[in-house]
Amino acid sequence: MSFTPEEAYNIAIRYLKGENIKIIYSKESKKIANGESYYSPLENEIKIPSSEVALNSKEVYFLSTVFHECIHSTMKALKRECGTNEEDYAFEELVAEIGATMLMNKVSFNNERVNIVLASKQVCYLSCWKSKISSEDKNLRKAQNLAKEAVEYILNKGGKL
Repeated sequence: MSFTPEEAYNIAIRYLKGENIKIIYSKESKKIANGESYYSPLENEIKIPSSEVALNSKEVYFLSTVFHECIHSTMKALKRECGTNEEDYAFEELVAEIGATMLMNKVSFNNERVNIVLASKQVCYLSCWKSKISSEDKNLRKAQNLAKEAVEYILNKGGKL
């Protein structure tokens, strides 16, 4: 089953509304001004640079970013903690990117070229964070399981595909 980017985006929006998580598109903070998206557990909101908002030729990257931040936002509900050291942070990044990849696969865009470009971006991102964790195989399996749990949570709250 294939969805338009707008349909896939609406799943994320329904999930966020149901969880009372704000999504803010702006350049109001230093991180956003530098082009970084992030989820703030303290503020319970996702912030995304306004330059990424338009669902146009970059729609797949935008949607992947929204899904990535949505996965982060499940930490509290699923009792997943992110420590303060680099390895803990890297592990949470793995969970979020694996989860975003799983969600992107579920919405299965019909554009092979875009899917290949997105996959190569995700492989680079995952490789970067994977290199920062110890006992990689065990942690990778754990990250995959936690990502799957987060994806199921989002789909249950945002609407089944």
